[in-house]
Amino acid sequence: GNPLTYTWTYGGITKTGETATFSFPTPVFGANSYTVGLTVTDGDKSDTTNVAVNVGPYCYSCNGQQIP
Repeated sequence: GNPLTYTWTYGGITKTGETATFSFPTPVFGANSYTVGLTVTDGDKSDTTNVAVNVGPYCYSCNGQQIP
């Protein structure tokens, strides 16, 4: 078969490769969810999926800090 191409997207940023790294804003309180898209293609066919990345709040007390 044809080689696979991986395309990742988040927040208007596109990266290629079998893996990708993105930076997500860290919420102060509560948690936020961010959507990352992945499209895999072999040149003839492609498939796309989205996954939610949940980011918890920064733990100030865990790092010896007070909440601002």
